[in-house]
Amino acid sequence: ADVQKKLQPYLQRPNHEGSWLDPAVRASSVTGAAAGMGRRQALAEYRRCLASYLGWTSAVATNAKVRVWYRYDKAGQDAMASKVASYVEGSHASLVTGAAFKVPAGDGTLLCNGGDDMLDIYLVEGLGNRGETVPNTSDRYQSSVYIFIRDSLDDEQLRHAVSHEYMHAIHWTYKTQAQQDDYGWFRDAIANWATDHVYPGNASLLAMAACQLNS
Repeated sequence: ADVQKKLQPYLQRPNHEGSWLDPAVRASSVTGAAAGMGRRQALAEYRRCLASYLGWTSAVATNAKVRVWYRYDKAGQDAMASKVASYVEGSHASLVTGAAFKVPAGDGTLLCNGGDDMLDIYLVEGLGNRGETVPNTSDRYQSSVYIFIRDSLDDEQLRHAVSHEYMHAIHWTYKTQAQQDDYGWFRDAIANWATDHVYPGNASLLAMAACQLNS
């Protein structure tokens, strides 16, 4: 139970009350208090998980129906969010409109859905990978998702991360024969193909091609 309590902040969207980026949770981790408990009780009226009270706002990729969340107190994140929205639009135009893949599933049926049915992308600091795509449900065969993008990427890395993770979101929209995690190499291969399709010659993709091809 104690370990579960410590891990709970990391199993939530980063802009939700009680997550690892909640200022109250960060403060409590210093004092040793139970992570965010007082704040959770005081903010019961925010149970619909709207993000603005934790200092987040968003840019919107209208055609792709994607909302890019960023911290407005973090220098440079607003400009990066605009770039992400633009790169999402490019990915959507090439992969959905052009190549006829499915539109990533919306999350409108969830209580904590970012306030609408749009696919949510979060700019986060300290992410180990360039991006991560996380299913919203326990269904490992088909699910709506949300996406993390590291906030310290250069433009080529950012194009790669956005198109790569957007293809993962598309993949999760199809019901697979085996669990998504079982497709390992193929999932990354098709996501890297997507980057090459949307942004041919992307330097970030080319730099890691050997890793994919040697696996």
